Amino acid sequence: MAQAAADDFGPGGDVRQVRSNAIRLLAQRVRASGTDPQQLQISDVVVVRDQAILSWRAGSEHGVMGLARYLDRWWDALDAQPRATCWYTLTAFPLDDAGLSNATLAAAAVHNADARTGLRPRCPGAPDAQSGALGSLSARGGTIHPTRGSTAGYDFTVRYAQNNAPAAGVPVKRLYGRAPTTAEALPNPPPPQGWGGPTNVFFFNIAADSPAPITVTAGTVVTIWFPFVLNDSLGYRLSYVSGGQFSPSIHGTIFDNVLTFTLPAFTLAPGGEFQAEVEGFW
Repeated sequence: MAQAAADDFGPGGDVRQVRSNAIRLLAQRVRASGTDPQQLQISDVVVVRDQAILSWRAGSEHGVMGLARYLDRWWDALDAQPRATCWYTLTAFPLDDAGLSNATLAAAAVHNADARTGLRPRCPGAPDAQSGALGSLSARGGTIHPTRGSTAGYDFTVRYAQNNAPAAGVPVKRLYGRAPTTAEALPNPPPPQGWGGPTNVFFFNIAADSPAPITVTAGTVVTIWFPFVLNDSLGYRLSYVSGGQFSPSIHGTIFDNVLTFTLPAFTLAPGGEFQAEVEGFW
């Protein structure tokens, strides 16, 4: 795996960690473009306190990633890729609209080649704009994929199974995802087995605008790409409350920093929400 450092800047330990994390965080994106992640090259890593910026290249793909340290993890919070005349740019939690600090941008302008040539102008929209509106629940099943900006930077997809929604469909009125707070989050590194503290890594809610209950058959698949590196030594499980019923714990599989869960049948109650959490465990 190519890891040539063109012009790295910052504390050596942080630079090495950011470089390693970026390889893991970019693996799914690079593989989806048809390039072996082993060909991924990370360069021009700049770290200033709790922020970082770097450049990456894999096959014909090229981009810039900005990271922010939160809950003792580096989060992918800024992604930019060049087009002919502009840069597609997404800024997400924990940077949100504030973006990188002036100190980080100043260091990047010296040590990162992409920052030296400028990341502006921004293209209209965001890199994941094709996911579009939430749309409607169809009786035959379908896919809901909100933008990363609306789910705290997680790339979150629900491929829901067949259900008893009316033929015209039912509008999805809410799909919300968020990161855990300090009080809710699984510590990093994870504590010893048997520790009784917080274990969460993601929360999400779904609500449909239906006057009658909607029963969804078994087989809904939830996939979640995480904006920080998951600990492969742990297992991960999803549990939810919907229609007044508590689910069993559903164990997930992990590949390229993406967790996948397959759900049993469930019911969306009128005016209610499907409320779920994902946690890590030994």
